[in-house]
Amino acid sequence: MIIPIRCMSCGKVVADKWETYKKEVASGKSPKKVLDELGLTRYCCRSLFLTHVDMIEMLSLFKVRNVPLSSGKEDVNIENLIGKHLEPRDGETSRQAENE
Repeated sequence: MIIPIRCMSCGKVVADKWETYKKEVASGKSPKKVLDELGLTRYCCRSLFLTHVDMIEMLSLFKVRNVPLSSGKEDVNIENLIGKHLEPRDGETSRQAENE
């Protein structure tokens, strides 16, 4: 979803390099060259960048709403749940809704 702040294997701070990486790769540069220029030499950090799927734009299509718990005692904010009861914002469609 969102690039981790630190590499999960070695602990190096990597999140500050993500936007630069995306911009350079989108402009047509080789991912290998961009990673070298950013100083990401460890294979764990490199694999994090090469395999990360940025889903934040897709998730921003959904609005936040409260969902009652089965016990009925209190509501839980949807941000705390993992993808349950998501519905598209007004005027927007999700990929799932388009496929149905």
